[in-house]
Amino acid sequence: MRTIIVVAIGLVLAVAFVVIANLINKSKGEMFFNGFYVFAVLWFIFRAVDYYYGVFRAGYGAMEELGIHLVIFLVPVAIAFFVSRSVNI
Repeated sequence: MRTIIVVAIGLVLAVAFVVIANLINKSKGEMFFNGFYVFAVLWFIFRAVDYYYGVFRAGYGAMEELGIHLVIFLVPVAIAFFVSRSVNI
């Protein structure tokens, strides 16, 4: 259940970053920043910290955590990528 909730939060954040970046870029008239890249970097940092906590603090196995964290990381990033390529606000 936790995985589904975290992926859902990631999806909401991904779409928010991309849409807000597009709105800012449109108002400035130039490419100020890319919401996909900002989201991907921040999401990776959050996932890496959570992975560290799961392995070294909570005692889960490294490979067990890696599988779950790959899903949690890749699904929102993939959606952010596709939304950033298709949204023209």
